[in-house]
Amino acid sequence: MAGEGELEAGAGVLEERLRGLLAHNPAWLGPEAAPPWCADLSLSHEELLERTRQWREEGGGVTGPAAPPMRVVQSEELGRHLVAARDIAAGEVLLVEPPLLLSLRERSPPSCLTCFRRAITYTCPACGFFLCGPECGAAAHAEECAVLGRLGLGQPAPRPEEEVRLAALPEEQRAQARELLQQAAMTAEQQRRLEVLRQYRLVPAVTTLLAVRSSPAVAGLVTALQGHVSPSSARYAANQRRVVEAAVGRLGVTSDPASVHRVCAVWDTNGFEVPLASGSRVVGLFPAASLLTHDCRPNTQQWFTGEGVVVVRVVARVAAGDVVTTSYTDPQWATILRQDHLRLSKQFTCTCTRCRDPTELGTFLGSPRCPACGAALLPTDPLDPHAPWSCSGRACTHTASAAQVAAVGAKVGTQLKGLTPNDVVGLTALSRQLQDTLVPTHHVLMQLHVSTLKTLFSRDLRELGAEDLATLSAISSIVKGVLRRLEQPLTRLSVRMGREEVRLVLENVRRGVLTGQEAKDRLEELKGVVEECRLVLGWDARMPPFAPVYREYQEALQQMSS
Repeated sequence: MAGEGELEAGAGVLEERLRGLLAHNPAWLGPEAAPPWCADLSLSHEELLERTRQWREEGGGVTGPAAPPMRVVQSEELGRHLVAARDIAAGEVLLVEPPLLLSLRERSPPSCLTCFRRAITYTCPACGFFLCGPECGAAAHAEECAVLGRLGLGQPAPRPEEEVRLAALPEEQRAQARELLQQAAMTAEQQRRLEVLRQYRLVPAVTTLLAVRSSPAVAGLVTALQGHVSPSSARYAANQRRVVEAAVGRLGVTSDPASVHRVCAVWDTNGFEVPLASGSRVVGLFPAASLLTHDCRPNTQQWFTGEGVVVVRVVARVAAGDVVTTSYTDPQWATILRQDHLRLSKQFTCTCTRCRDPTELGTFLGSPRCPACGAALLPTDPLDPHAPWSCSGRACTHTASAAQVAAVGAKVGTQLKGLTPNDVVGLTALSRQLQDTLVPTHHVLMQLHVSTLKTLFSRDLRELGAEDLATLSAISSIVKGVLRRLEQPLTRLSVRMGREEVRLVLENVRRGVLTGQEAKDRLEELKGVVEECRLVLGWDARMPPFAPVYREYQEALQQMSS
């Protein structure tokens, strides 16, 4: 357990990190000193970063007094976390932070160890790890190459004695022997490359330990980050077996096993999955962003630029003094799944409002049907994975054990096998079949519905038959009802679904399914959704385009008003 002095020192390091990020957050200078464009919430993240670069190059007040919209505080319940220093409006950029460290993930495909692009042809002759080519194996790779080379996975040296032996063979045997040797060499190379991929599990720890050794600033930040090291946990045992023994033994990157366990815990607790412009997905450490507290209905959301910079946006108004939150799990999972994920990966139990509510904010996302009356089964204690479940029906007294509810989930899981996300017929048929076992808004049915929606919405709605359009409308209504309870208005999923809602209404207007005052009222009701879509979908070019939908919406409104 960290002492009080150590906690205070860590908080000081992280506060200094925040102050140092002024160069990336000119809005922190305040409304009078910040560049005027900082107030434009519609700026895309790439444009925001480009304007910030220009501002720095022009000598913008990088050393001026910073007033971040949040501050670091410490509590026994939450540890170090961020609270709002002022009222923060929905859509505001809370934080822009470049990564402290980026690393390949354990399950990354063959990728360059230096720039993270996909790389399948070239491997470093010395350490054997994948690189784009010799240009990526220069100074930036030298230190980690020296360490990883101790795994013995470098390319094998030529064996001239084989040619001598081949030359001694009769001519009719030589060609066959050479072919056998080539096949053996190909098999050995495939096995070597597979072993390289298996050793990706070591890369985040090795990258961090080398950076800590060479940079006092990185060492201070890594030390300041929270990480739960519990020698009695399964995670500790797995890290010991899969990372620590190799790092201390074969690699010799440190002689201190405790420091490796600490680094592993820091990544487990604070690592973000980062999508890059190249299409690769890596993991990153962002010390300031790591201070965001988890909540299953958070008030911020992270976005990542193609360069791996995190942009944290506020997705619902945050009042001064409120805790600033994010989500460490998938909000579309049921409580039992989110809790399992957080206990295993983050070593804590979430006690947010949603997790404490047996109905999950009225969505019943984790509820199977009661076999006696068909009503929803609810956990008697949502925070206890072993607690019994009881029927929510007024006159029903049926109960089920946690094991019985888990068995329902396992049975449903077997029914999902073999389905593909774009098989609309199969998804729809299974959805109907599962409605006898699960409540209509169960998370499995929601996943099936979302897969169906993605497939149908990816098409030109004008080409859909009346039956498919009716299916789309019915499923969309169910999903929207759940999302409005679980997601804040400006999240990626909310606005993507909002975009499709607008498209669906426009198509129903075009076909005459909606006419007259009903059509006009429906279009008017969508004004708020349309503005949210215009704002959020413009932040990232990788999001679906909204401009054509907006033009069609404006035209439809004008026609209804004329």
